Amino acid sequence: MAKKAKAKRLAKEVAALTAEVAGLKTQMARLRTEQRAALKAETDPVRKKLRAESEQAKLKPKRGVKEAKAVAHALGAKAAKAKGETKSAIEARTNSTGNQSPKPTRSVEQPQGSRSATDFDLNKQEVKGRKEQAEGKLRGEVGKKAGDWEEQIKGKAEEVKGTVREAVGRTARKIDDK
Repeated sequence: MAKKAKAKRLAKEVAALTAEVAGLKTQMARLRTEQRAALKAETDPVRKKLRAESEQAKLKPKRGVKEAKAVAHALGAKAAKAKGETKSAIEARTNSTGNQSPKPTRSVEQPQGSRSATDFDLNKQEVKGRKEQAEGKLRGEVGKKAGDWEEQIKGKAEEVKGTVREAVGRTARKIDDK
């Protein structure tokens, strides 16, 4: 009988421990749910802030492109104005010569500071070179702001091309002045 009583007592203890383990499992599940809710409450504002910053980052390149287009338009207007001024100067020089020969000879010395009509033709290379330099700088800056290294490289290449063209035009003009 002692064995039966001992077995009953052990069965009661096992049942009590099983019930206690079930209660602990329930309590653990409830605590996990509470922790998840608390973490979600903490991370939601951070996620919202991250989304807002992400949207702002998407808008920055668009703003950079708009700014670049505005600068390009302004540079185009300046180039057109410079081209118009050059053309006006050529027409004024042509009109002022009147009945003189259209091609001045080398033996005729021109007053210092005056330019022949061919100077303006040769100067076109310089103007184009400066325009290309400005466009290249602009393209490089846009690439830098947008984080696009390919555009930066293309901009630098265009800038160098403009520098070379300007130097060629300047050299040609200096040779013609001699």
